[in-house]
Amino acid sequence: MSYFILILFVLTIPFRVLSEIELNFSEYSLTLLNNEPILITKQGYFRNLNGELAFTKFNSIPEQINDIKIDNIYFLEHKDSIFAVHPGGGHLYKIDGEKLIRLDKSRAHLNQFESNIFSYKDTLYNLGGYGLWNSKSTLTFFDENLKSWELVPTLGNSPLHGISAAKHLIIDNVLYLVGGEYTLSQNQKKVKNPLVLRLDLKTKTWLSELKLTSDAFKIIQQHLVSRFSSFIYNNKIVIPPNQSDPYFYQLDPVSNLVSISNQIKDVFFNDFFPIVVEGKLLEQIRAKNSTLVKFQFKSLPALIESSDQFKLYKTSIDQSLLLASSSIGLILLLLVIKYRSSRRNLILTKSQLYYLGGSIPIKKSEHFFLLKLAQNKTVENQDLLNFFNDENRSSDLIIKRKNAMIDNLASRFFVEFKKHFFQKDLNPKDKRQTLYRLSNNFKISLES
Repeated sequence: MSYFILILFVLTIPFRVLSEIELNFSEYSLTLLNNEPILITKQGYFRNLNGELAFTKFNSIPEQINDIKIDNIYFLEHKDSIFAVHPGGGHLYKIDGEKLIRLDKSRAHLNQFESNIFSYKDTLYNLGGYGLWNSKSTLTFFDENLKSWELVPTLGNSPLHGISAAKHLIIDNVLYLVGGEYTLSQNQKKVKNPLVLRLDLKTKTWLSELKLTSDAFKIIQQHLVSRFSSFIYNNKIVIPPNQSDPYFYQLDPVSNLVSISNQIKDVFFNDFFPIVVEGKLLEQIRAKNSTLVKFQFKSLPALIESSDQFKLYKTSIDQSLLLASSSIGLILLLLVIKYRSSRRNLILTKSQLYYLGGSIPIKKSEHFFLLKLAQNKTVENQDLLNFFNDENRSSDLIIKRKNAMIDNLASRFFVEFKKHFFQKDLNPKDKRQTLYRLSNNFKISLES
């Protein structure tokens, strides 16, 4: 009920007509100073827009501003004053009473269009932006002594492709960057940013990125492109409705929520689209047959009531599932390794060689060979020849029988284990003789 009373109250506030000057509607900017809205033009600025209008005319303005549209200059509150930054980065200005003065000794380097400019602990920072055919992730601050922008080293993994045209807000010393885009330098293709980027301003460390959900990314693709299409209110990024999509969207990076409101008012469909600054909605209507504009402030909370919600970015539950899946996969891998290792622990009897999952039948000569391997891990070629020695057979036949036994046993092992269980080396005692050595992958134990 209180919302409806508030709406009725703000709708009865009389319009204030700006008759002092004739505004060029593409050349003014709206910002806040101590929660008071300030309407800035190249001629001067208006204060107390929701009460008696007071206009302060600039009697001094830097010549660099002459060729820049005032709505292209980024105005913000800093140290209880209004500062302004050149749209491409570099030049810094300040409103000082009846003057708009230049503060820096730098140049307009045109290398940070659509960057994120913010005030943090009495210091002005500029992050990212587009220029010289690519997006940046560079962080600079304004050095008041040198009167220039200086590089701030950062820790962690900075955005790989840079970032521009993002919406930012600072909560508990963490800078959140939502939306925006980056430009691929090789083909100049603009890509919508699918992440919530986070920078710890206290330590100047990039925190882990948060991947947007498909629902949130769809909203951001359609709406959240520049600072003119959204605003910050109550530590949330608010996307106002338009003709084709008549809903408010509130992005809350701390609670990981996107709230949707269907409380839409006709105020959004006038000749000029309204501007919202920190929860104050400015309705602007052009009077018929006149160049004058009517302005009125309305309370924003009365226009936003959440009716539906979904996740902004993939949650820790998703990450836990990924971690659990990885853990299960690792456990299964260890079990497979353990199983294969256990299979290579062999137990020798007189007629069988047992292993996990089966056994291999062996002959008397094979038992002799395997017994030697189990006892010494080596078998000399001469020992095998002595075993096969027979006065009724020639030495060539003895060698062939020995080789046939070795080859047959090795072949049966390889079929079962896909590995060779012994290797041939030169006998260090006699380089003319072969030495058979048990592979480190296998262990042969005797039946207890």
